[in-house]
Amino acid sequence: MKKKSMLLMAAAVVMSVAFSSCNKKLKDDIKDLDNQVADLKSQQATTNSNLSATNSTLDATNSTLKFYPFSMTVSTKNDNDSAMTISRTYKFNTGPDYSNITNNHDGTYSVYLYVTESAYWDNDAYMGFTYNPTTKVVTSGSFDLNYYDYQYNYKNVRLYQSDANATVTVTVNTFDTTTGAVDISVNGTTTTASSYNIYSGKAMTASFHYTGTLTVFQ
Repeated sequence: MKKKSMLLMAAAVVMSVAFSSCNKKLKDDIKDLDNQVADLKSQQATTNSNLSATNSTLDATNSTLKFYPFSMTVSTKNDNDSAMTISRTYKFNTGPDYSNITNNHDGTYSVYLYVTESAYWDNDAYMGFTYNPTTKVVTSGSFDLNYYDYQYNYKNVRLYQSDANATVTVTVNTFDTTTGAVDISVNGTTTTASSYNIYSGKAMTASFHYTGTLTVFQ
């Protein structure tokens, strides 16, 4: 009986030591996990801070370089006759050689805007027209946008004032020939007969907008 009690006591001691060891290891593992979580949170905070600083720098750079977004929305039907809407923003101005206001010295100005969706010059948008700030009349309006659809097919959105099967309204809200500040909105519709529809035989409705600053050549 005495020998059995001693064996039970020994087993209890071993179990206690083993449990204590396991418990300590578990606590150590939990502590390590807590430290890893804290490190990850710290890294995330640093990343967020760096990202915020980078975005602020980009905003400042864009403002300095006169990079302003050009937005467009187009509604139409695809080849399967399913309704679809395309919305895109073109952020990269290509510079004064391609985007400017030029004085024609006859009371009118030629307005050009060429922007791209990325720094790689893929997916671009072009706006060109002649504007008379006295009469507020826009002529020779040409609006051409390119993009890749979800199947990576190259598509064009084209609105021309010269297109007999399109109605194009250009609203010039701001036009400062001293600072180059402009605010331009374009709204257009085509009929199914227009040869410039994204999908042949499918009428479309499109709207473009640009607010920013262009270089003025007097």
